[in-house]
Amino acid sequence: MSNSFSDDVILKIQECQSKQLTELDLSDCGLTTLPESLGKLIHLVELKLSCNKLVKLSKSFNSLTNLLKLDLSGNQLKGLPECLGNLSILTELKLSRNQLKKLPKYLGNLTHLTELDLSGNQLENLPESLSNLTDLTELYLERNQLTSLPESFGNLTNLIVLHLEGNQLTSLPEFIENLTNLTTLHLERNQLTSLPEFIENLTNLTTLHLERNQLTSLPESFGNLTNLTGLYLNHNQLTSLPESFGNLTHLTRLYLKRNKLTSLPESFGNLTHLTRLYLSDNQLTSLPESFGNLTNLTDLGLHGNQLTSLPESLGNLTHLTSLHLSDNQLTNLPESFGNLTNLTQLYLEGNQLISLPEFLGNLTNLTTLHLEENKLTSLPENLGNLTNLTELGLDGNLLTDLLDPSFTNFLESTPLDIYITYHPNLEEIPRCLANRISINDVWIKRKYCGTPLKSWPAKWLLEEYNAEMKRLLIEIIGYEKICEELEAIELDNWREYTLLKIDQEVDIEPINLLKMTCPSTGYIHVLRVPPNLNSAREAIKWVNWGIDPEEFDIET
Repeated sequence: MSNSFSDDVILKIQECQSKQLTELDLSDCGLTTLPESLGKLIHLVELKLSCNKLVKLSKSFNSLTNLLKLDLSGNQLKGLPECLGNLSILTELKLSRNQLKKLPKYLGNLTHLTELDLSGNQLENLPESLSNLTDLTELYLERNQLTSLPESFGNLTNLIVLHLEGNQLTSLPEFIENLTNLTTLHLERNQLTSLPEFIENLTNLTTLHLERNQLTSLPESFGNLTNLTGLYLNHNQLTSLPESFGNLTHLTRLYLKRNKLTSLPESFGNLTHLTRLYLSDNQLTSLPESFGNLTNLTDLGLHGNQLTSLPESLGNLTHLTSLHLSDNQLTNLPESFGNLTNLTQLYLEGNQLISLPEFLGNLTNLTTLHLEENKLTSLPENLGNLTNLTELGLDGNLLTDLLDPSFTNFLESTPLDIYITYHPNLEEIPRCLANRISINDVWIKRKYCGTPLKSWPAKWLLEEYNAEMKRLLIEIIGYEKICEELEAIELDNWREYTLLKIDQEVDIEPINLLKMTCPSTGYIHVLRVPPNLNSAREAIKWVNWGIDPEEFDIET
């Protein structure tokens, strides 16, 4: 035996030969070739050679005629030797993740194969002889470059599992209608634009993957696939669903994300076995009242639609634990929403909610509540009931009153961190939020809590060393107050404009300000300008995108 093989490989082969073992595992041994002595193991029934670096197979395979299972996946094979066709009693052959561009005709001699895995190669077509493999129950052809399949594949009527995902199929081959024993069919990541009516013949299908194609509609006959339990249609271009869709009453998982659905058929409410339903990123403006019949749902995704309201029947979905309603146009929630007491995750960010209903406090099992980017100015009194919350998102609202006793009591009893966006009407930050509240992504220290924001002195700018906190202080205190309290120096003036400078170390770079006084109202506006500008006229020109103030017809 050649010394190019590791001691471990040599010992495994010697042991297999001496003990007449029927299984040999040489996976992940760094093999680039196979030892000739492998051909002496004529008693082998199962041989694993996956995850090596084999570029070809030796003639030693000629004598391994008792093999039932052969795993050659994850090598660098570009072709298959003729001797492989002599392994006539093989039942499982795995050739995935190689570099095969074509298959030899004699592969069709392996008529006892029940499982054939050719996934992850570079196959552009398949030989007709593969249609001789009529015992196949599982066929894996995913991640190749197939544009079509031989019609004779209709002979493979014992197929139960067929994987064709990640190819370049533009239509479903007609022979598919003969494969009536199929229970699992993968067609995702192809270029299908439609499905034929004959798909209704596949009545034993339980799982169908069609995501990431270009489907614009489904045939009415689709509703005859009544044994489906899992249907995956994400990332297509569906604008509607057939009324027969409601016949798929065994569905437990339905994925329709990223389509162009504007409505759902009333029959949708017949899908009462659904536990997971994902309709996110469509164009739904409303939900049918029958939606409330889906009482077994635990996970519901509706974010990224155009919903302005929710049906009262939504409150019937009392088994829901996760509900995604973010990025819609909701202005309120139905009263029945308070019945969803099993919810642990609720996502309502990116809507137009002005206030939250009191019944939100009934959802005491919530651990995650996202309310960012709404128009909330206050929070309900009984928010303090949500004692299981570990994540609360409030950023991007108009919250001004954080001092409500029920809210502060709630905050004192929980370690939650709070994230909000600064709003000019924000009155005060309660002391219980020291080091736990982030405003504009800046954590607020105890020093800044308990004092009304309107009373924050400009001198705090001189005492603060954190650059991000300084910027927030400038926004909250305002340049007008800063100019007054830190005695800004006048550098120049021109008509109603004054260029000011603050010499003290308020920010990373010097602060130059252009003060503008409206002649008619007397209103003073202060705007920061680059520190290299030395005249009021230059500053005005910078503010007005390079237009000299003398060119204004009307000065304001």
